[in-house]
Amino acid sequence: MRGTWFDRSKEFLARQRGETVFPAQFATTFDVKLTPLPGLPHLTADERQAHCRRIVGEIQARAEAENREKGRQPMGVAAILAQDPHSKPTSTDRSPPPNAASRSHGERQPG
Repeated sequence: MRGTWFDRSKEFLARQRGETVFPAQFATTFDVKLTPLPGLPHLTADERQAHCRRIVGEIQARAEAENREKGRQPMGVAAILAQDPHSKPTSTDRSPPPNAASRSHGERQPG
């Protein structure tokens, strides 16, 4: 199997510099060797596929249940494609990390 990697970061930077960019200029083709997942080598190819389908089905079912519970709908293809990939969220649920510079290495904090 062969795959193509498009280095969009390099392409973007070239455009920023005003360079003319050609469609395949930042493309690299790789051979891709597919191997069984590490925990499943004892299964046949059909059994691995069935296992993976089951896992994906479970993930989809959990996501659907969570969306129903929260009263939300998936965005859909058009809404996803309409997003600016470089935009940042206006807010996040995560707090900033602790200031590591304020702690000495190996020193335990009281707690």
